Amino acid sequence: MCSVFVVWWEVVVVGGVAAQGRELAGGKRETAPAFRVSNHGVRSTIMTMTNMGTRRLRIFLFVIILARFLIPSAIIPTPILRIFAKQFSHQNASSQYIKVNANSPTAADVVRIFHVPNESKIGVSFRPNRTCVDPQLIGRLSGVFLSKIQWNDERSIEDNGELTVEGHYKHHPLPAEYLFIEIIVTMCQQFGMGDDAKYACLVAPENHRLTDENATIELDNTVREDTASSIGFWYNNKLNLSSITPLYTRYQPPGCRKPAADIEHCTGPVDVTRFDPYEFTFTKPFSLRDQLRDTEGGVCFVGQSHSRVLAGFARGILRQHYIQNISIWHYPKKYAVNLTRSELDLESELQRMQQDCSKVVIGMGQWDAGRHGGGPTSFSEYKRLMNESMVVFVKPLRDAHIDVYFRNMHYNSLGDIILQCPPTDWRNPNVIDMYTRIIKQLCQEYDVPFIDTGDTTHVMWDRQVDWAHFKDVSGELEALYLLHRELVSRAESLTSSKASSIHHGDQSPPTALVSIYRWCSDITDPIHCLYLLSNATVSLLDGQGSIITTQSTGDTCDKPYFRLDFTYSFLPSANKIKLQSTSKSRNPVHFEVEVY
Repeated sequence: MCSVFVVWWEVVVVGGVAAQGRELAGGKRETAPAFRVSNHGVRSTIMTMTNMGTRRLRIFLFVIILARFLIPSAIIPTPILRIFAKQFSHQNASSQYIKVNANSPTAADVVRIFHVPNESKIGVSFRPNRTCVDPQLIGRLSGVFLSKIQWNDERSIEDNGELTVEGHYKHHPLPAEYLFIEIIVTMCQQFGMGDDAKYACLVAPENHRLTDENATIELDNTVREDTASSIGFWYNNKLNLSSITPLYTRYQPPGCRKPAADIEHCTGPVDVTRFDPYEFTFTKPFSLRDQLRDTEGGVCFVGQSHSRVLAGFARGILRQHYIQNISIWHYPKKYAVNLTRSELDLESELQRMQQDCSKVVIGMGQWDAGRHGGGPTSFSEYKRLMNESMVVFVKPLRDAHIDVYFRNMHYNSLGDIILQCPPTDWRNPNVIDMYTRIIKQLCQEYDVPFIDTGDTTHVMWDRQVDWAHFKDVSGELEALYLLHRELVSRAESLTSSKASSIHHGDQSPPTALVSIYRWCSDITDPIHCLYLLSNATVSLLDGQGSIITTQSTGDTCDKPYFRLDFTYSFLPSANKIKLQSTSKSRNPVHFEVEVY
């Protein structure tokens, strides 16, 4: 027994284990072991030892405590007891450790990455003498569904300088045993209003991943995201769960522009097909055609190429739904300064917009951060210009009873000129986040609605084929959401451009949603269990049991998830939902059904 303890003491000495604590809200203090190791083999040994099950850890701890009184203290030093006591406490808090990438120099700054499933929380702790002083993180979960980690603005710093960054993810309403996790560092400084982003470099993508390859987290399926807080989510359409792979960040290595993008060292990082297995579903369905049958108006997108792409998608959506009484306009504006008094034709353009537009959606900042100006518009100048635009551009439109909105700015994928050091293009996530933060603050100050379309694009931020524009289904979904949720669905304010001012808190009429998930009962069920519902009928019944309306499920053999939508006019008299399968199987099958 003595030799066993001597071995563990040697591991602790070589690994340099130090127990640390961190301050939590309300003055509470959470303790967890801090592992600072220079040898990956030692790190793996320690992490394996400390991640043992709670019961085994309790037994091991008891043996150590007993031995503490039977064996000289020189053989089992007190620090070992303290380390395992803290780890035992942390295990009871239901935390999981996530394996760190041992091949990344940037990840050498990491003390630990942890996951608290019942809080949907992810945390990363960095050592005091870290080389990346103020790491800026992007995190994404992938697998059965996608979820982006939203990092907290506030960070905790221990007395010894250890930094902990925490964030939360949305556990979407699909059961999943585990998800892959990737956390990357984009930059080693956090921008302030007075900072100059011109010479700020991103972390090289070969070194930016903190999590190990194929790192996963186990989910607590009793914790689900409130669907009312989400536009929708991306789910994986693969039937075979074992074939699902991690969705790693896409980037463009130097020398990988076309036609060189097809050479071997380029194909993996630039490949865009990694996003193909994912499909989007809205949490609450809607029908544009039914809601816009008797409305008229114009929706105007203000901005440059990103607004032009959204306007193009919006026109296509209206054509697809045979909606001809609403027009879409694009008003090109490159820089924030173009919305200020210095714009020569601003007054005449405002007069033209009052004729064309019932709704105006503004998205500015891509050119301010782009490569054409020789450097990005400074944050303080961008704020000054956009503040002026609220007075000279937004206010005249609102005074004319036109609804004005600002939307999310899009991230650009990590293209080669963004990754250069120093960069020649500044449309990186950190600069875009700073511009967006400024816009949100101004919208709050001037009481202008800000449309958050992040559920459609943020988790797919690196998908753009051209490294800039969402010319795929992500952009189409964003345009659809803009048209319905905040714009076109408010039919009473579209009837005339003179009809009304902005209405806060209006809700579009609800519809019925029947969602039937991949699993019949739980995640251990056969992956093809939905085939039993092929060509089944779903009926809405009134209080007397009479059928109001019926829809068919169609062919469900290859569908991991599907839903049916019912028009609002049927809902007031609906009392029950009846699902009748045509399958002759004698085995009863249970499905999870949600109705909104």
